[in-house]
Amino acid sequence: MRTKPDQDRPNPVDVFEEGEPKPEPKPSVLGWRSYVDGILVTGDSWDSMCNRVDKPLDVCRRKVAYLGHEVSSAGLEANPKELDAIANIPFPIKLKAMQSFPGSLNYYSRCI
Repeated sequence: MRTKPDQDRPNPVDVFEEGEPKPEPKPSVLGWRSYVDGILVTGDSWDSMCNRVDKPLDVCRRKVAYLGHEVSSAGLEANPKELDAIANIPFPIKLKAMQSFPGSLNYYSRCI
């Protein structure tokens, strides 16, 4: 599509182009490059390319473990493994252990 000379610009300018995207001089990041409606994934072999495809698909996960919590569309939840560890922790005997115990409880206070 070309703009006409009387449309906002003194000279005709290409607005859209058809065909293959022109290679960019910079290397791709993590072996993939995004275009308007897709992602190009490159690799040295079929297996390495398949392994790289998994990274962009992580966005589609329903639940993600992050910093000891599980993040989902429902919000922030405690990781069940971490809660089991806190529930089964022995009562602190030494002063240093007693000082760190409330910190552990405070970290998960929203979920307890």
